Amino acid sequence: ACEEIQSIKAGPGKLLLTSQRQHDGIALLYSASSVHVATVTPGFPDMNATLDAWVRLLHDAGLEGRVLSYAELAQGKLTIEEFKVLVLPCAQGLSAAEVEAIVRFAREGGQVIADLRPGVTDEHGKPYEKSPLDEVFGVVQAADFQAVTAPCDALRLGLLTSDGSLRLADGRAAAQVRETPVMISNTVGKGRALLLNFALDGYLSLPAKKGMPYAGWDEGGPYRRLLLGLLREGGVEPAVRLEPELPRVEVSRFRAGQAEYVGVVQGLPHPDIEYTNKKVGPPEPAAVTLTFTKTAHVYDVRAGKYLGEVGQLRTKLTPGLAQLYALLPEKAAPPALSAPGRVSLGERMTFRVGPKGRDATAHHVYRVRLFGPDGEERAHYACNLAAQERPVEGRITFALD
Repeated sequence: ACEEIQSIKAGPGKLLLTSQRQHDGIALLYSASSVHVATVTPGFPDMNATLDAWVRLLHDAGLEGRVLSYAELAQGKLTIEEFKVLVLPCAQGLSAAEVEAIVRFAREGGQVIADLRPGVTDEHGKPYEKSPLDEVFGVVQAADFQAVTAPCDALRLGLLTSDGSLRLADGRAAAQVRETPVMISNTVGKGRALLLNFALDGYLSLPAKKGMPYAGWDEGGPYRRLLLGLLREGGVEPAVRLEPELPRVEVSRFRAGQAEYVGVVQGLPHPDIEYTNKKVGPPEPAAVTLTFTKTAHVYDVRAGKYLGEVGQLRTKLTPGLAQLYALLPEKAAPPALSAPGRVSLGERMTFRVGPKGRDATAHHVYRVRLFGPDGEERAHYACNLAAQERPVEGRITFALD
């Protein structure tokens, strides 16, 4: 862990902090009102588990979403230019402004996916006489939740909790849980709305064989395939593909100008405590091929190696050890450093560092290290400098001794 922290502090951390995190066009609504409404809805699934399940599912499917707050939704931050899909996790309590934003997004061509009882109350928890989202999803929802817990053989997801009070209107159901319709789709303007009518919290509590690596991963396959199929219909595909599929791999992407950074990390196959107590040995690396959406000049940032102009990369993933790649439009120009030839004790040295010649990347973090006359590094003087098109100036104040 100490080595990982040292590696982050040696430049990659600042590189990502000065970049913009990317997502795959998925907005995931966090509704504080709905969290409160869930606590007074008898038999309703646990909100924390539901939200965690959506995030885990997205990451396990190789996707990244952006959490959108209820305030951002009401303020019009949900736009068709940035997002393709809106996910409403158990969003029972929605204000009129939030509903208006959701309807507008769907009519303009976005896909809206809800799990249970979307918009049955306002932001204060007061039930609507009729949910303003019923027309969007093509259903009729009742004020009271009627929990129906049973398996759905067609979906192979195990036990599901559905709302038995829901009735179909214009929507079409692809399956049923007992007599309750689920997987209900409806066309809205240029877009599409899908109401699962069941919660996904079961993804976090799948039956698993004790002691097996990545317990529950195989059992969760139907959940991941269902999610990927739904998102694909909304135009969402993973930006980085892994072959073969490996369990619990999270892909994070960042952008700064024309530079793109891709982080890949695989979770540990056993609970952390198993390694602390030395009940299991260190995990073994696995060979994997990463396929990007474009060909670029690829660098292994942590290793400091140029890997060529490629669109596909074969590597090995060791669980728990993150890899970071830079995808650049051109080969990075070598750095040029200008500094005084001599400096005395107690003085401040000013230096400049920047790309040598033309560089299309326009985003750099330079790791500056200082070595003494004996050739040994003086680690306490090291620093990271962020620069754009022009060279950046740095200063080091030397000790009196």
